[in-house]
Amino acid sequence: MPSEARKSMLHGILLIALFSCAAFYIADFDFIQKLSFSPLIVGIVLGMLYANSLRNNLPETWVPGIKFCSKQILRLGIILYGFRLTFQSVIAVGFRCGLHQQFRHIPPDHGNDSPRR
Repeated sequence: MPSEARKSMLHGILLIALFSCAAFYIADFDFIQKLSFSPLIVGIVLGMLYANSLRNNLPETWVPGIKFCSKQILRLGIILYGFRLTFQSVIAVGFRCGLHQQFRHIPPDHGNDSPRR
């Protein structure tokens, strides 16, 4: 039976992967790009369409895979997206400026051989 549970979970995961691929495909359309919609926005719209129309028409055996994606994978994606924004900000401001901010509270080293008065 465990293989049957994994198989049904795989169906839900594959459905979500299909939605993800569709979001990237749709985001490449010219009129979508002119609207400046990213695959993330298209994916959110597809998720809303799924939640309001398809959710009740799918087999119940697919639900564990869909829940896994909506709980675990979505959280991981949000974390990684946050890291991406952080890294882009550092690159935009400049790595050197970021290092300066990290080490600004360290007093300057005047050396041990400087004469003291």
